[in-house]
Amino acid sequence: MNEDNNHPNRKRFSSEEKFKIVKEHLTTRTPISELAKKYGMTPQSFYGWQEQFFAAALSGFDKKRGPK
Repeated sequence: MNEDNNHPNRKRFSSEEKFKIVKEHLTTRTPISELAKKYGMTPQSFYGWQEQFFAAALSGFDKKRGPK
C-alpha cells in the first residue's frame, strides 16, 4: 500500500487496480458501498474513477482505424 504524504491513511491505487474495481462493479453489479469496504476506498473515489473510465472508453471509439 502506497501512502499519500498529505493523507497518511489514504491508500493509493494503480491504474490497473482502479480498472479492476470499476470492471468488477460493471460486471457483477456489486454495490459501490461493498466495493468501498472491500478495497478500502471511498465511494467518491469510485465515482471519479468510473467517470474517467467512461471518458477513456469514449475516446477509444473516436480513434481512427487504419485503411481497410
